Amino acid sequence: MGRWTQNLGEAMLDPDKATRAEGDHLDRLIQEVKREFFARSASTSFEGGFREANTLRVVAVEVLEGLALEAQIATLSDLFLRNECLVLRRDAADIFVTADSPAGVLTDLVCEVVWQLLIEDPLIQMEDEARETCAGY
Repeated sequence: MGRWTQNLGEAMLDPDKATRAEGDHLDRLIQEVKREFFARSASTSFEGGFREANTLRVVAVEVLEGLALEAQIATLSDLFLRNECLVLRRDAADIFVTADSPAGVLTDLVCEVVWQLLIEDPLIQMEDEARETCAGY
């Protein structure tokens, strides 16, 4: 079990305690998103002067989409089969705002879970909020 795991039996008794995820692939994704989040600058510049904040959510999407299809499927499998007690804290309307396809919905779901678990770290939360503020989100 990875660092982000917890006893799901305990979570079944108290859904508020379902704040960790089970599964090696999901754990690797979480660790890679954390590493990449701190490795990136606060924003990325594009042609024409457009800047995008490298928020935790943006980094999670890009890391997930950069995985091989087999790794993406294994991560989804971890999420669906090993984390039945994990509860999304935000409203679905806030999570799936830009999803326009089934793949987009699944990407948003996985990245919401990654965001939800990593944002508990005060350092990550502070940095993510600073990046969102600078970008005007």
